[in-house]
Amino acid sequence: MESKVFYKTWWFWLIYTAVSITLVGTALHMLNSSKTASSNGQTTAHTNGKINNNSLTFNGAKIKIKNHRIYKLNFMDDSWTPTKVAITEAKILKLDTFKNENGKPSEANGMVILHLIITPSRDIKTFPGQGTLSTNISSETKGILTGISEFKTNWGGAIEKSVKKEGDLIFPIKNISKVSDITKIKLQFDADYDTSDNADEDYTHNYDINLNLP
Repeated sequence: MESKVFYKTWWFWLIYTAVSITLVGTALHMLNSSKTASSNGQTTAHTNGKINNNSLTFNGAKIKIKNHRIYKLNFMDDSWTPTKVAITEAKILKLDTFKNENGKPSEANGMVILHLIITPSRDIKTFPGQGTLSTNISSETKGILTGISEFKTNWGGAIEKSVKKEGDLIFPIKNISKVSDITKIKLQFDADYDTSDNADEDYTHNYDINLNLP
C-alpha cells in the first residue's frame, strides 16, 4: 500500500494552520508593544526638558554648558487646600557667556531649572514662571519666560479642577563658580481662585518654597 506524501495528509495541514495562527498572533503582540513603548517614550521626553549635546538654544543662539548637575526631588506642597504643587527635578547649569532677551551680554553665568507639577482640586490661576528665585549664593531673580527651546516655559495661567499641568521654571543665576555651590533654593509665586464669597480669605496664596538639594 502506497503511503501518502506528508503534505497531503490532514494532520500536516492542521499543525501548519495552528503554527501559522500562533506566529501571526505573536507578531501582532510585539508590534503593539513596540508602539506603546514608543508612545510612552515620546510623552516622557515632551513633559520634561532634556539637556542635549552640552548646550541650550536661547533665542536661536546656542549657549555652551560648561558644567551641570541634576537633582531628582520628591517635594510636595499641599499647604493651600485647593492645590498640590510637586517639584520633581532641579537642574543647576554653569554656562558660557550668552546674550539676554534684549540682545545684550547677560550678567548671569548659570541657570536654575525646576520642573513643577500642579494639580488643583478646583479651578485656579497661577503663573509660577513670573515668580522669583534665590539661592544660597545668589540674590532674588526673575524667571525667563520664553526663548529656551529645550524646555516648556511660560505654561502658567488658568488650570481647571483635577487637570494636571506641568512645565519648567528657568531662572538666570550670577557668579556661579561650581554647580555644587548651590545647595539651597527659595522659590516664590502666587496663586488664586475666583469666588463670590466675601468671607473667603483663602482665595489667594503665596507659595514660599524652600528646597535643600541633596
